[in-house]
Amino acid sequence: MRELYRFGEFTLCLDDRTLRRADENISLTPKMYDLLLVLVENQDRVVEKELLLRTVWPDSFVEEGNLT
Repeated sequence: MRELYRFGEFTLCLDDRTLRRADENISLTPKMYDLLLVLVENQDRVVEKELLLRTVWPDSFVEEGNLT
């Protein structure tokens, strides 16, 4: 069984790391996919910068100002 998140007309598939709108694949870089996944998984609350930095960029130095 495929793991999916559906929101609006979009489907985010965890199995193959894709984003689809209807029958159209939407191109995402790996980091864009990771960022979208964190936001979707935490849709019921405000996502703190620290969580984004720790989850999406765990081994990189990213200035907080770049997140805005």
